[in-house]
Amino acid sequence: MLMDSVTAGAEPGVQFPNGGGLPEQAPVPIGAGGWMVRAVRASPIEDTSVGVIQLLPQPSN
Repeated sequence: MLMDSVTAGAEPGVQFPNGGGLPEQAPVPIGAGGWMVRAVRASPIEDTSVGVIQLLPQPSN
């Protein structure tokens, strides 16, 4: 599980709007193979959003 902070930022490679530098990044190694992706993004109020991504191993046929 990887969770992000509440610091505002548009993209991982884009400086924060207040000149605070680039967002911190943490690599998450995943194994080779097929993966199913489930994702959801919600913006309950203006200027606030959350996204959740889940990787599941693809079943073998």
